Amino acid sequence: MLQQNSDITLKVIAPDGKKLPVADNFSERNESERSSFIAETAGEYQIEIKHNAALRGRSPGKSYLLRLEGLRPPTEKDRRQINAEKLYDQAALLGSKDEAETRRTSLPIFRESLTNFQAAEDRAGEA
Repeated sequence: MLQQNSDITLKVIAPDGKKLPVADNFSERNESERSSFIAETAGEYQIEIKHNAALRGRSPGKSYLLRLEGLRPPTEKDRRQINAEKLYDQAALLGSKDEAETRRTSLPIFRESLTNFQAAEDRAGEA
């Protein structure tokens, strides 16, 4: 999803109503935010998009672009990609805390995320 001066949260809802975890990486720049998931069961999935202006004290952005890709059986690279994104989000959350020790605990998680991005051949994720 390309966010243009916006902070958007994307949620995916499985056929059974369960919300699946997806990425939510706010950036000051107009850049893509990947939200990957594997549909473990067949059925109709819903996508919920929410603007987070109140959470970040910002006025609503102008627009966003949602693009769906890769509707196919998952590969090992897909699984590594999703694991890398989850680890990155976890490490970024820890790294944003005020406590130095908590930030230090994020470093090995970032490293593991990098290893998974590399295994998935995701050069943008490696950056």
